[in-house]
Amino acid sequence: MCHGIYAHARLVCALVNLCSASGVATELRTEMERVVFESTEHGERFGTDSFMELLDLNLRPIIERRRDLEESIASMSGEVVTEDLRKAQLPAQRSELATLKKQVQTARANLVKLVPRGQKEHAEMLTRLESACAATEAKVESLRRSRRELDDLSSEVAHIRKSREPARFAEMRRRFAGTGLTSPEWAAFEMSFKAEVDAVLKAAKIRADVAIKMAEEGDPKVPTDTKKVAFERWRLNLLKATRDEMKKKVGIDTQQQKKFAELQKTVSKQEIAIKRLEAQIQTAEGADARREALIESRRAGYGQVFETLVEQQFVLEQLYAPLGRNLGDSRGTLGKLQFAVRRIVNLDKWIEAADRLLDFRMESEFRLRGSLRKKAEEHLLSAWRAGTAAEVAVAMEAFRGKFGKDLLASMPPSFKAEERSSWIQAVAAWLYSTEHISIEYGIQYEGVAIEQLSPGTRGIVLLLLYLAVDRQDVRPLIVDQPEENLDPNSVFEELVPHFREARKRRQVIIVTHNANFVVNTDADQVIVARSTRQSANSLPFFSYNCGSLENSEVRKSVCQILEGGERAFLERERRYRLRWEEDTAS
Repeated sequence: MCHGIYAHARLVCALVNLCSASGVATELRTEMERVVFESTEHGERFGTDSFMELLDLNLRPIIERRRDLEESIASMSGEVVTEDLRKAQLPAQRSELATLKKQVQTARANLVKLVPRGQKEHAEMLTRLESACAATEAKVESLRRSRRELDDLSSEVAHIRKSREPARFAEMRRRFAGTGLTSPEWAAFEMSFKAEVDAVLKAAKIRADVAIKMAEEGDPKVPTDTKKVAFERWRLNLLKATRDEMKKKVGIDTQQQKKFAELQKTVSKQEIAIKRLEAQIQTAEGADARREALIESRRAGYGQVFETLVEQQFVLEQLYAPLGRNLGDSRGTLGKLQFAVRRIVNLDKWIEAADRLLDFRMESEFRLRGSLRKKAEEHLLSAWRAGTAAEVAVAMEAFRGKFGKDLLASMPPSFKAEERSSWIQAVAAWLYSTEHISIEYGIQYEGVAIEQLSPGTRGIVLLLLYLAVDRQDVRPLIVDQPEENLDPNSVFEELVPHFREARKRRQVIIVTHNANFVVNTDADQVIVARSTRQSANSLPFFSYNCGSLENSEVRKSVCQILEGGERAFLERERRYRLRWEEDTAS
């Protein structure tokens, strides 16, 4: 099968490494990916130079989308915790609100006591003025806060325009530089605000400034009719002036006036606190609805992560399709091979992350070590391994619903009360993490990963893959003792047909001790090596005899080591119509 001593040494080394336990993991995948890439039509390579480059081109968008989803899930988990805290604080806030209202009532009663007798009517008016003044001051404070946020929003818009959007746009152009779009075409992908936000912000600032001025000073063109308009609608400076005048009418002395002012200041602060608490309570009362919406969004996002895994599996299957087609058309050992893509769940990694967060000594369903693993295997593992996106999302929500309280009960006592919120967020991030799930792909033989086969079986499988599947490679191939660890029937049934086929497209050099192998593969050129030792202390002497099987001398040498001797040549005689009797007689 050779027309000169020429070999492709890399393939020899590859087979040696692949048959050893240490080289299987990397060498096998590298060689199979090379075969797959060379079997892929040029039009489907998209200008890439290797399988890994082609794989990255196909998987990068999926992996980046998965990363974005994971970040979004972590963010939503944090928001769920925030809503839980709001709801948990609601009873205390309601209690605090009731206490503040009672304190305000008591303070107002004390204010009345500071007013001299006979000034009850003026005192009541003063109380109303003080209340209206406090409310208007709170209104002005709120307006000023809104005005400040408009300035902050303007700064954010400027930052987006000058820094964030140019960076995002540059990154997009870098990632998709191969699209061939021109600069004018790329300009269509620049993100801008839907409308002219500068005009919107300017108008909002003007409204806010006018509202603040109206609350403080009123409209000079429309004087306030103090007899018809309620105190609550008066401008702030008029309220303060009228209040100060009323204090004089009430006739509170200097010492009492100081107490009155301090008490009124306390009332004003309490009323502001009451309004803030009422707003917080109103927000907290909507926590359940927001929490459910967040949980639903998180459930959907968690499922979408697994959709990206399914997409990744599909891409790998498509890339390996040429190899799959070749394997599907084969018989014998090759017919038992198949390309398999599967999810790998590293449950140990997930449990190790939990060990850093949870205390399994606490009273819960996870009290004993190993309980969490058992529960995960029972409720999550099958969905993680093979479930659809929807099935995985449902399984996780069921797990959280069933064991959520037990997870919270496993908080280590070393955490302080003020650290509980951050701890809960960390637990939620761990629970919905997917770092322990990956995609593994490779070749299986009768359902067993090729890496786990015995050296003999692995050797024949790999050799057959080189011979039968790597049909694009025309470089010479050197094989050392392909019959090793194989029974004679396997040699004849499995290897011989593929060597005969491979010789049509590439040079194959075989080193073998099996003369049957030489004869049955119809070797074109045979080199018979002999070793003789001249003396006990000398190195062996090697001699070589070469030629085709049609050469009588070569044939006699082959027959000396051939099982079955000359009978093995009968089939060859029929094919080539050799004059066997004459050759043997000579």
